[in-house]
Amino acid sequence: MSFGLIERLGSRGLEPRYRAATHGGEYAGPCPLCGGRDRFLVWPVQEGGPACAKAGVPGTWYCRQCGRGGDALQYLQDVEGLGFAEACKALRLEPPARRSGLPTPPRAPRRPAFEPRTTESPADLWRRRAAALVEKAAAALPAHPEAQAWLTARGLPPEAAARFSLGFLEGEPGRMGLIRARSAWGLEPRKKTAQDGTVTLKRTLFLPRGILIPAFDVQGAPLRLRVRRSDEDAAQWGDKYMVVEGSAMPALLAGDDPRAVVVVEAELDALAVAFAAGDLVTACAVLTNAGRPDAAAHALLSRALRILVALDFDEAGARGWSWWRETYPQARRWPVPEGKDPGDAVKLGCDLRQWVRAGLPPALTLGASESGPRVSKEPPQAVREPGPKVEIAPEILALRSLVDELRGLLRAGSLRIDKRGRQTRLRAPEEWQRANAGPYRRAWELTYICTEIREYIASHPDAVLHWWNF
Repeated sequence: MSFGLIERLGSRGLEPRYRAATHGGEYAGPCPLCGGRDRFLVWPVQEGGPACAKAGVPGTWYCRQCGRGGDALQYLQDVEGLGFAEACKALRLEPPARRSGLPTPPRAPRRPAFEPRTTESPADLWRRRAAALVEKAAAALPAHPEAQAWLTARGLPPEAAARFSLGFLEGEPGRMGLIRARSAWGLEPRKKTAQDGTVTLKRTLFLPRGILIPAFDVQGAPLRLRVRRSDEDAAQWGDKYMVVEGSAMPALLAGDDPRAVVVVEAELDALAVAFAAGDLVTACAVLTNAGRPDAAAHALLSRALRILVALDFDEAGARGWSWWRETYPQARRWPVPEGKDPGDAVKLGCDLRQWVRAGLPPALTLGASESGPRVSKEPPQAVREPGPKVEIAPEILALRSLVDELRGLLRAGSLRIDKRGRQTRLRAPEEWQRANAGPYRRAWELTYICTEIREYIASHPDAVLHWWNF
C-alpha cells in the first residue's frame, strides 16, 4: 500500500524539498510537531517498522530538533492524532502484539545523575572592595564613548549598561590596569616559581583596564568581576577576558520570567538577551561551551517549561548541546540566526526579542509586548497618565480566541485533557460524546490538530487540564 508521507505533509501546508539520495530519497522541511523550520527529514520509500514492512507501507520520518520520528504508523498517531487502532485501520495493517515504530536502537549506558556544584561566595572584604570598584567603574563609563559604542553594538546601550552595572575600569598612568595589595582584598600571597626554580611570594593583585562586567548574588552583592580588555591590550598580553582573582564562578542569571530560560556562553550575551526579552525569559550564562550550571541555575532550569540552548554556533557549541538535551528534556537547541552568539547577531541586524519569541510556545508569550521591556528612569508615581494604546499582535488575538473556545467546550462537557501518559488524551463522558458529536469533534480537532493549541497544551504547567485551569 502506498502511504505518501510527502503528500500528507503537503495537505497540511508543509512542503518538504528534495535534499539527497539517502535511503532512496531524503526530503527536508518544517516540522508539524515542534515548528522547526528545516530539521524535519522524510524518507518516503524507506522501509518502516515490522508492521508497516509486512504490509508494504513505506516511509519514515525524523525531526532533528524535537527528536520525534517513526514510520507511517507512528506519523498517523503523533502528527494526525489517531489512536493506535485507528492508525492500523487507516493503513490496513494487522495490529502487532506491541506498537512498533522504527527499530529500537541499542540503548547507550546511562550517565550518572547530574550533581551541580554549590557556589561559595567570596570573602566579605573582597565583596566590599568589589562593590566599590563596580560603583567607580559605572561612573567612569560615560567618559569612554568607544566602550559605550562597543557595548551598544552588542545589544547593550547605555540604559542597559546602567541596569546591569556595567562600567569601565581605568588604569593608572603608564599601566594597563591597577595594582593593589592582595591583603587589601582579603587574598593570601600567591607562590610564584621562576624558571630557575626560585619561589617567591606575589603580594599584589592586578586589575586590568577595560569594560567591567560584574555578577551579583540575589542580595545584589558582587560575586565575580570580569574585564573585557581592549583588542590592543589583549594582543599584547593574550587575554581578551580576565577574571579578577577571588571571584566566584556561578552561572550568571538575568531576567524576570523563570518559566523559560535562554542558555548562552558569555555574560554579555546573557545581559543582551535579558535586556531585549527579560520579561519573557531568564538568561543564563554558563561561561564556556562546556560549562555546567551551578546548584542555583540547575534549580531554575529544572523548573523551566522551555529551555533554549543558544551556545555558540560552532563545533564546540554542537558538542555541548548533547549534554543539555540529555539533562533537561524541555531543552531545544536554538542558535542565533546570524553570527555565532547573540552579540554577533545584534551587530548583524538580528532582533533578539523576536528570535527569543520564535523559540517559545504561544502560552509563554501571551500578553507580552512586541517591542520589549523598557527601563524607566522616572521615580514611581501614585497616579500615572494613561499611556498609548498597546496594539496586540493578530496571532495573539487568534490564539486567545482558540483558547477561549476550547475552554468553553471543556466546561460544557466536563471534558479534561490528560498529559500524564505517553500521549496527550482528550477525555469525555461517553454519554456526552454520543449526545454532542459536533462539539466533541471540535474539541478533538483543537486538541490534536490545531498547532497553536497543541503547543499551548504542551507548555501548560499542569498535567491534567480542566476548564478552570486551562
